[in-house]
Amino acid sequence: MEPFCAAHCYIKLRSWRFLPLLLGLLLAVLVSYASYRPLALPALQLQLNLSSYRCTTGSSAQGPDFKIFTLSYHGATELADLLCASPALYSGYPGVTVVWGSRAQLKARDLIEQRYDLLLFRAAQARGMVSSFSANYEALLSYAGYPVHWYSYRQQPRAEASYFSRQRIGLVDMPQSYSRFILPLEYLKSLGLNPSQLSITFYPSQPLLAAAFGRGEVDLVSGPELLFSAAALGGDRRPLYSLPNNLRAAADAWHIRRQLPAPLRCTLGNAIVRAPSIYSSRQLSGAWLEQCGERVTGG
Repeated sequence: MEPFCAAHCYIKLRSWRFLPLLLGLLLAVLVSYASYRPLALPALQLQLNLSSYRCTTGSSAQGPDFKIFTLSYHGATELADLLCASPALYSGYPGVTVVWGSRAQLKARDLIEQRYDLLLFRAAQARGMVSSFSANYEALLSYAGYPVHWYSYRQQPRAEASYFSRQRIGLVDMPQSYSRFILPLEYLKSLGLNPSQLSITFYPSQPLLAAAFGRGEVDLVSGPELLFSAAALGGDRRPLYSLPNNLRAAADAWHIRRQLPAPLRCTLGNAIVRAPSIYSSRQLSGAWLEQCGERVTGG
């Protein structure tokens, strides 16, 4: 009889009769691995693409929160806190929940069922999703169009095809975004370039693009000034060079559910003007600014 195998020994197979058994075990392991799907993946994807924040009004009111959808985390929590501190919401809502995500994450069902009381979106895009959008929502405040720039840490960008053809370009993979997808691609085409033949990397989100830009993985990015300020880039103080895009991005508008009480509109307008935003409050316009008078004041 052979001695007992220690940890570093191996077992010699003296007969081929064990081979089918081993092959069967190996096949079972491969099939099991191929069919494996991590259960945590959907939750992780949700966390990466869609975020929310909730504050309480301190009221004992029963019912759902006042719900907001916006397109950027910038100023989202401040807007919610301003509304939670407002007496106008105290009597009717236990809290305020604000959700921010990409345009693609606002679905037609959200608009049909009026899941949000207040939302920041382009009216034309919303009407393309749901024909009854204007019957369910009305514009409260609108922003003016805003300029878009190319940014580089390396050198001053030049409006030349030969320059852009040699750059590593970073964009956000959001086909609905004017400033970070549509306009930069149209700009490249205006120079006679074919985007498919350029070095372009599409990132899933703005924070991932900004991080890659900071690490030097891409040479050029596109967007509004606020998204590439020193604060937005983590306090990076390196010189940042910019080149204006000749096209301006169409801005969004704040829309409210038509069923909301009229006095609440001034409260909402006041909070929107006072909260930080990717837009300037001086770009705001809308009939409710005039109707609310001094109760709505801009920065």
